[in-house]
Amino acid sequence: MSAGGSRFERGLAALLAERPVPFRRLPVALLSREHKARELQRLAALKAQTAAYEAELVLGLADDSPDDDDPPPGTPGARSGSWAPDPELPGVSEFFTAELAVVLNVGRPTASTLAKRAWTYRESLPATWAALAAGELDERRAMVLVDVLQWTAPALARQVESRLLPRAAEWTL
Repeated sequence: MSAGGSRFERGLAALLAERPVPFRRLPVALLSREHKARELQRLAALKAQTAAYEAELVLGLADDSPDDDDPPPGTPGARSGSWAPDPELPGVSEFFTAELAVVLNVGRPTASTLAKRAWTYRESLPATWAALAAGELDERRAMVLVDVLQWTAPALARQVESRLLPRAAEWTL
């Protein structure tokens, strides 16, 4: 699948990707107690935003990995048994989670969990994903919503999400 945007936009994005934004770190010893607390809050929001961005990147990579070229079941090279494709990622290559595991240097189960979570954000919990991206909801609370609602029909998951999300940041896990 080709990347969107004009040739100029793709070139600019490639240039920016090669020069990531440095992490801003303040000298902790010089911060007041109040500034340390605010910096921890900023960091929590940044972690949430990073998690949302990670999910977006995972989904982008999944979108670039269609199942069009996968070997048909029962033919040489096709996965079977415990290596069968993840049904939670329809239309995505059966080899995607293995590729993601290599990209992230993690085990296949970890990559599969990350991909399923990202898929759930997009398909079933878009408002949770938006709150995560805005830094309004921490990653752990978002993951609880995913864990509870990932096997629910998307329409029902969105209904539950609409009732829980407005107060989710206030609740304990």
